Amino acid sequence: MKQKYFISILIAVPFLLLLGCRKGENDPFLSLKTRTSRLVGTWECKSMTYIYSSDEETKEIVFDGDSYVTTEAVEWGGATEETETIQTASITYSFTKDGAYTKELLLEEDGSERKSVIETTETGAWYWAGKNEMLGIANKEAIILTPTKIETSEELTAGDFTTTDNVTVTYSGADCPVYKWMLDKLSGDEMIIKMDGSYSEDDGSGITDEDYTSTTEATYEKE
Repeated sequence: MKQKYFISILIAVPFLLLLGCRKGENDPFLSLKTRTSRLVGTWECKSMTYIYSSDEETKEIVFDGDSYVTTEAVEWGGATEETETIQTASITYSFTKDGAYTKELLLEEDGSERKSVIETTETGAWYWAGKNEMLGIANKEAIILTPTKIETSEELTAGDFTTTDNVTVTYSGADCPVYKWMLDKLSGDEMIIKMDGSYSEDDGSGITDEDYTSTTEATYEKE
């Protein structure tokens, strides 16, 4: 009897450990790899939708793996001004086991009146967020990204004129920005990010000075 009980324990423990690797809503039910092992590598963005909305402005970015369309509507003086920018793009993130990451972003616009090429390289540190009941986050359900350097090169051509700008922004210590990725799914070859947030500012007069909401959903495939 004791031997059967011991064998049952040996079978159950690995099974529970495998279940423990499942954090995101759509994570694989069982995985032999740890979440870090699944994350490490290079990921290419295949689709993304970002929506920002406030009383004065709405902005939507839709990316299908090639076309990057930005639509904006701004209210000013009772009128609404709408703009649409269509670019081609590629977005990749690379994560290393020692906690470093690199983001590569390429945006190209080939219009009849202007052409532009924007290349951005962002480097920094990443780590798993711990469990936080107040924020409703399970252990290792979210990734924290802290960029330390952002290098941007932009070439703009309008008619016969071409301008080039190169900008490098460096952060250190407490001034490093902090971004949180909520992982809806993290498998060996697919990662889905779903996030939403809001901001509201009230000056105490009963009139909200500023408020906005945002949602992001992106799908990445491992290279």
